[in-house]
Amino acid sequence: MWERGMKHGWGTCITANEEEYTGDWVDGHMEGAGMLCNYRTGEAYVGDFKKSKYHGLGKFVKKNGDSSLGYSENGKYLLASMFFNKNV
Repeated sequence: MWERGMKHGWGTCITANEEEYTGDWVDGHMEGAGMLCNYRTGEAYVGDFKKSKYHGLGKFVKKNGDSSLGYSENGKYLLASMFFNKNV
């Protein structure tokens, strides 16, 4: 959806640098719950966003399938509370 010429509401956007975001948008920013996948690196993040940055609880998934559940603020990963190895 669009509002005042900006992405607003629930939707999906695929960028030229091979990233796909599906989730909430507010005033053109990724905001709230969403999923960001990078097709070049094979990595993904599922969780909370604020002003298009990781912010809050989320799960990072690496290309090899390993993942971690943790907390981010202003785009910086601060605390991982659990690690998951796809082979265990």
